[in-house]
Amino acid sequence: MSASPPDIYSLLIRGEKKPRIDRAEILRTMGITQLFFEEGSLRVDMSKCLGVECKLCIKACPTNALYWEEAKVKLEEDLCIHCSACVLNCIVDDCMVLTRRSSDGKRTRFSTPKGAALANNTTSAQKRRKAVSELASALTKSSLRRT
Repeated sequence: MSASPPDIYSLLIRGEKKPRIDRAEILRTMGITQLFFEEGSLRVDMSKCLGVECKLCIKACPTNALYWEEAKVKLEEDLCIHCSACVLNCIVDDCMVLTRRSSDGKRTRFSTPKGAALANNTTSAQKRRKAVSELASALTKSSLRRT
């Protein structure tokens, strides 16, 4: 019988008796094993946020990094994977500002659903080109071995 996975929020507790668990371990408990963005930051402009009337960003977040507390949208940085779901679902432009750096070092910043969609499309196209290039290289090596 396998042990049940640890509670994510208990892993986030900071204290002298319990060392802080690294981000990768926290995300692994949620089934996230590969990160597409090396680093990033998310800022919520509460002067533009509709808050309790909306909460679309909170509902859209796949890792529950966003939550409602003290009449504000708050962020648990260790859970954020900079996926842009919050920006894509926000109905107020420039309310959620996401900055992220991909594995190739390229930094992207956007704060509208259109900007997020364009950034995600660019990222997906880069991944597809890389996969096709790797496949072509493998096929070329395979065909050279046969001759």
